[in-house]
Amino acid sequence: MHVLNSLKLTVPVLMLLAVAGCGGGDSLGGNVTEFKTSVAYATADTPRLEADLVTGNTCSANGSEGGSIVTESVTFQVTTQALTTNNPLPISISGYTVSFRAKNAGIPDLTDLTSNYTVPAIAAGSTVSIPVAITTDLQKLTFLQNNPEYVCGGLVAQYDVTVRFHASEVGSGDGSKDIVAGLVMALADRN
Repeated sequence: MHVLNSLKLTVPVLMLLAVAGCGGGDSLGGNVTEFKTSVAYATADTPRLEADLVTGNTCSANGSEGGSIVTESVTFQVTTQALTTNNPLPISISGYTVSFRAKNAGIPDLTDLTSNYTVPAIAAGSTVSIPVAITTDLQKLTFLQNNPEYVCGGLVAQYDVTVRFHASEVGSGDGSKDIVAGLVMALADRN
């Protein structure tokens, strides 16, 4: 009977590893982060964000007219899975960091975004949805001030975006670990 219980636990964890994909997790490979009594991973609701620098503007011979600059978010699903049947501990999230790596040379750099968005306890075997601001109004405004050629210019800046959820296992005594997920953002004036 003990072997059967062990198999019941092992099969879901192996499936979790297979589903989690590639990238930089903390120890199990893929995007899976291992804690003392559970593992966790995150996935974006979309693999690509087509971000609009100026929403609702019109372009003419006189330049850009109207429109607004708005924050664009993507929802991430953070999922946990128990490694043990003996009282698995919940995971808490204390915030996240969003970082950007330009996909091509000559693309303007973007500074990291951080948030103290918290989730106090995610029980093992649960999934929570976390909205993440991938590009903020302030970030877009700074981008446009430094790169005015992107307004009505038909230019696209593409970035590999990495989101690191700062997490810890409640009650384990271990320090914080990052649950890592990513997507691609294409930033342009889309009108």
